[in-house]
Amino acid sequence: MTKSKLNKRYGKKIAFIIKVIVMVFFIMLFIRLFIFSTYSIHTESMYPTLIDGDQLLVNKFIHGPRFLFGTGDKKDAKRIRGIGSIKRNDIIVFNFPFRKGNARIDIDYNNFYVKRCIGLPGDTVCIDNSFYKINGTSTIYGNYFNQYLLSTISRKDLLNFCRDIETFPYDSFSCDWSIYNLGPLYVPKKECTIKLDHKNIEFYKSIINYETGRYITLKGNKVYLDSSEIGSYCFRHDYYFVGGDNVFNSYDSRYWGLLPEKAIVGVATHILRSTDPITNKYREERFLKALE
Repeated sequence: MTKSKLNKRYGKKIAFIIKVIVMVFFIMLFIRLFIFSTYSIHTESMYPTLIDGDQLLVNKFIHGPRFLFGTGDKKDAKRIRGIGSIKRNDIIVFNFPFRKGNARIDIDYNNFYVKRCIGLPGDTVCIDNSFYKINGTSTIYGNYFNQYLLSTISRKDLLNFCRDIETFPYDSFSCDWSIYNLGPLYVPKKECTIKLDHKNIEFYKSIINYETGRYITLKGNKVYLDSSEIGSYCFRHDYYFVGGDNVFNSYDSRYWGLLPEKAIVGVATHILRSTDPITNKYREERFLKALE
């Protein structure tokens, strides 16, 4: 075989290999953008369900993949409809909804959290003696054992190891909520209208500021959106109430409020792999463990 024929054959092989590499790259990119991604656990906020060193498989196809566009303060997201929807007790990965304080939702698309979905759009959430209650039912949501432990500990003893006892909206005039007792809190659903007053506006002002690009103020017992008095509001988006299984040490909706649908990345369905961060030992028993 002549040298020119050998070069031609090698050239075809190299071209084929390059095509395969490019094809694999785009397939992997497609999967990561539209179907699955991964998320690593570095905190104890979802203990005992998730532990430091777990790597989660996040399904984007259930709720629908998002596209991010824009830069800096102008960054936004659009979602393609998925094959299902978020359910109560699903473990979800999302972007933290408050980038610059709690006065207005401003999604931080570079900051990722993982929590359990407790309340869906349209639900009414309560914490009754440390236990989550949805729409007045007795169904268990979140980690029952940790909620039970919380119910047995006094406020005085809890201060020794709990993140904080007082909760959203941190306004004793409107309510006196804590991780022991919270609510009832209505979780906004798209196109649902509620009446506003000087008490419940504290629950929703960050949402209204976010949706309208304007600011809520309270003058006496009257609610104003910029200079216009309003007595009701129709929500433009869906929201969720999320909580960590470790009710003693989880920064979640109890502390910062409601999660906008646009912030959700996907549903964590399995532990892909897990490594002990101290010993670097592989945890075989957690490989591909389904999450409940």
